[in-house]
Amino acid sequence: EAKVAAYGDRLLAVLAPFVESLENLRSQRKSSTSKSRASSSPSPTGVVTPTKGDNVENDDDENYQDRDNFLGLLPVEPNDLKPFELPAFDAMLAWKRARAKELGYNDPCVICHNRTLCELVRILPSSLSSLGAVWGIGGVGTKRNDQHGALMLDALRPFRAGLLAARPEPSISVEGHDKVFKAQPRKRKRQRTNVLSMWDEKAGENLSSEAWLAKRALHRLPACDWAGRRQRCEHVSGCVACGRYVAAGRSFDFAPMSQRVLNILSSPGAYGSHAAAHAAGW
Repeated sequence: EAKVAAYGDRLLAVLAPFVESLENLRSQRKSSTSKSRASSSPSPTGVVTPTKGDNVENDDDENYQDRDNFLGLLPVEPNDLKPFELPAFDAMLAWKRARAKELGYNDPCVICHNRTLCELVRILPSSLSSLGAVWGIGGVGTKRNDQHGALMLDALRPFRAGLLAARPEPSISVEGHDKVFKAQPRKRKRQRTNVLSMWDEKAGENLSSEAWLAKRALHRLPACDWAGRRQRCEHVSGCVACGRYVAAGRSFDFAPMSQRVLNILSSPGAYGSHAAAHAAGW
């Protein structure tokens, strides 16, 4: 309120000369969009509601994320892509421009940004749910996913097999990969006196979102006990920040808001323990 009182009149005065032209531009855009939709289809397309078939596609390789073909950090711009990914990106860019023209938009980025297309050809989602792991799209029920998601997956589908085949072989052997994880502190075997006190990495997996599962597989995110994640991050990823925590004996503290959420999840009024919250899909 103080900012409005102090600067509101000045802002309105600066904006005033442009109001009429902006309103006219908005009207023209709405009009052109309506005409485009009317000419392209006799009835409105409406929101694409995903079916069971959308979420599980039998013709795609659903196990592709289990392959150890880690290509580094996710790309932000075309220069970050591998050479074999560029043709697929160019095709998706052409699709984006055609989709924008079809809907009457002058700016193709209304459909999605180029960063989205870069991640798309790297993550290779195969369902509307897993599409939510791609930057700038959102999960099922969000505007971009519902309006463009199914068409985006259709445009990407012809390139999936080629992109997967072109990915490099694993940088480390399966045996070496196992040794990395065997080096981590492992939970002691004991009698199952209390199911909620045991930590099972796969517990609650069926309750987790597909977007999280896709990101976890792509980035190899941990699902171990929260109390051991800083130690794991320091040991596996060589994280300097987590190394400082571990060296100081503080293997569990997280950023204030994250720690607050963790404390709430383990409180008696919620799940009572982090293991129980994990088993509930957190």
